[in-house]
Amino acid sequence: MSASSRLADILLLCLLDRRNDAIDKLYVVPCVDSLAKEQTLTANSSLLATSMSLDDLSQLHAAANQFAGKFERKRSVETRLR
Repeated sequence: MSASSRLADILLLCLLDRRNDAIDKLYVVPCVDSLAKEQTLTANSSLLATSMSLDDLSQLHAAANQFAGKFERKRSVETRLR
């Protein structure tokens, strides 16, 4: 998959509670090539600075559409600059 097509990908990130038995927070994160397969993240992680927090999964579709819109605007600007 090319890097430009991966820009449209998003990741649903679920942070667990301290006991690791329930989901505490949900985030939609733009695709990051440098993200390790296993990584310890906290609510203060820099990765989350580019994310969108969700209250529940019913917001996932709207969040995905919002990220897709940002990607389309970015791709449109890049195309005009060429």
